[in-house]
Amino acid sequence: MAGFRPGSHRLAVDIGNTETAIGVYAGSSTATDQVHLKTIRLPSDDHVTPDFLYSILLPHIEDLSFDAVVVSSVVPQLTAVWTELAECRMESRTIVLEPARIPGIEIRIARPEEAGVDRIVNSWMGFRRYGGPLVIVDMGTATTFDVVDHDGAYLGGVIAPGVRLLAESLARRTAKLPRIEIEPPATVVGRTTKEALQSGIVLGHTAMVEGLLNRIDKELGTRRVVATGGLMNSVRPDLESRFHAFDASLTLDGIIAISAEMGKGQG
Repeated sequence: MAGFRPGSHRLAVDIGNTETAIGVYAGSSTATDQVHLKTIRLPSDDHVTPDFLYSILLPHIEDLSFDAVVVSSVVPQLTAVWTELAECRMESRTIVLEPARIPGIEIRIARPEEAGVDRIVNSWMGFRRYGGPLVIVDMGTATTFDVVDHDGAYLGGVIAPGVRLLAESLARRTAKLPRIEIEPPATVVGRTTKEALQSGIVLGHTAMVEGLLNRIDKELGTRRVVATGGLMNSVRPDLESRFHAFDASLTLDGIIAISAEMGKGQG
């Protein structure tokens, strides 16, 4: 596998259960010398076709040529769709990341084969960008906490329901509770149903994040904390000082950097 060619482009594709984030990158031969040009976000639809995806992507990529499409996926059906899209419509190769084949990170959990690839990507990139020991809090469909040791090893973490999942579950399973915007209310005590829901869901989730971080510190020692994921800003107003950084592009940057690292010495 060759590294970036001068002037080449790559797509980083982060396929989650609810959303797929696509990063368009231009880069060179090193993992750090890369330019994130844009991000496109799409629903993760199990029934989507390669042709439909191509029609959505085309306005964003029609003047570009791609060396590779690099995929981190927790949805196997969509991995196959993106592979077909890359190879048949974009005339590009596909690099599908797998936890056990990501170089330079030891996975120290009871069953390494159960590790989610997105969590290993976050841990790999987080350590290289911020050092260790480290906790990465990724707020998406689930809110995950991934713990990295001082030497960059992945120690495991926590998986909790995401803030939007909680809001949608309440709205779907109750007769009178509405859907709400995922934003903190002005006061803890809500004076409308909407404010009460925002307090319970958003501020409650914020308290959960802070509480679990405190427990991790108590169990393993104080460590740096980095937030990422599409919903990270929901906790930002109250936890700004608790986090070392809010890094929206951590996963996509990690996907591209890992693909470059995997190509060293192979082309």
